[in-house]
Amino acid sequence: YPARLIVTTERGSSATAIAPITITRRPILAAGIAEPAKSNSIVVVAPGDPLDGASVDVPPSAISTRTVVTIGSLPDVLDVPLLTLVNGAELGPDGIMFSAPVHVSMPSLISLPPGSTPGAAFFDETLGEWRRDGISDAVYLSSGVPTIEFNATHFTFHGLTATWPVTQLGTLGGVGSEATGINDNGEVCGFSLIFVSANYRHAFRWNAVDGQIDIGIGDGNALRSYGLDINADGDVVGYIEFDDLTKEAFFYDTSADDMTLLGTLGGDESRAWGVNDSGVVVGDSTLANGSRRAFMWDSTNGMQDLGLLLLGDDASAQDINNSGTIVGSSQNLAGNYDVCRWTGVGTAQSLGSLGGDDAEATGINSTGRITGYSETSSGEVHAFFFRPGPGMEDIGTLGGTTSIGRAINNSNEIVGQSTTASGEFHAFLWHKVTGQDYLDDLNEAIDPGLGLTLTDAWDMNADGSIVGKETLEAVLIERP
Repeated sequence: YPARLIVTTERGSSATAIAPITITRRPILAAGIAEPAKSNSIVVVAPGDPLDGASVDVPPSAISTRTVVTIGSLPDVLDVPLLTLVNGAELGPDGIMFSAPVHVSMPSLISLPPGSTPGAAFFDETLGEWRRDGISDAVYLSSGVPTIEFNATHFTFHGLTATWPVTQLGTLGGVGSEATGINDNGEVCGFSLIFVSANYRHAFRWNAVDGQIDIGIGDGNALRSYGLDINADGDVVGYIEFDDLTKEAFFYDTSADDMTLLGTLGGDESRAWGVNDSGVVVGDSTLANGSRRAFMWDSTNGMQDLGLLLLGDDASAQDINNSGTIVGSSQNLAGNYDVCRWTGVGTAQSLGSLGGDDAEATGINSTGRITGYSETSSGEVHAFFFRPGPGMEDIGTLGGTTSIGRAINNSNEIVGQSTTASGEFHAFLWHKVTGQDYLDDLNEAIDPGLGLTLTDAWDMNADGSIVGKETLEAVLIERP
């Protein structure tokens, strides 16, 4: 703000001057007057403070009037739901727009791998969210004091962020792959095209040392295999597919390098969707009459029909936790599908829907929290979070009409896929921060310079590492 200073002497004469002043929300650590047409630098000298050494360089063309530039600490009350905040500052004057970008340098409170691409963001108080408009050329300097530098076109609260590393997991020779499961050891499963010119997919397991390992098709007559879940031992479940598109569930024992086909409940196909750390497999299979049933399988009892909701005639089991609780869907009396939970054979229990006709659970964590998707009363399909007591909660979309919750970890974080307002499919992460729910586009957490669009997130482990796919290829997304 311009302040008019009037100095009056004892004899009654006075002098007037105009000086710029800045009002800040937090204590000022450094301040200086930037002069037009000159190079200006403001540096924090505050040993022991997280912002010691932070600086703002204002080029000659950035301002047209004398401006007080300040550097202050970041308020503690700002939520940073998806971004990983590694330092921050209040840069003033708040709301100023520079004619040319100014250069900002701040220490990073965590060390990132050399060569990491960091991020910087500013907090838009009007919208109440972190944004990157006007931020450019962020770099991480690992030598000496770890530092992140960036250019900015306007000032407010700024935060340094560590972008989430993305590893593209490659293919088995074709031009597409998808990652569908990850365990707490960081081992991944999925499926990949194996030829450039033919639609043949094979299930794979992946680790950081060996990369993708083809686990085959298990039957010489099959053409394709799909890996859909992986347990703590690295065992993979899914299904193989024949030329006539019929399917058979499999359990792949990693230690023995052996694929066991699980058969059916009397029909011509089965699919395995989930496995727990005890090797219990869940999925669905047809009966001899063609109707579908949810099953559980183990090496002692083989495949068992889990049963149905009253007067239903179709069911599928999608996931199982280490306590043996199973979730999926089952047809109800009206012929629609409810979220269903089983604790053993013949224990089907309806958990309802979000008000629409059909719903299905796709993931359950160790405390019995569940995710999946459901039609709403308006006919849209939305992801949900279910917990005992409050029941089923609609977690919304990324601006579109459809979202699917695919997995939930023990921190009650959910990953999945949603449409955006423009109709694109994007991967999402839903979580709570200081009691507030956030549904975040995972594309906001990665380095935009990679040129990738994360289209789906299938699974997440205890560390928060996520697997899914970008437009064509399987990816692993890790928290920094």
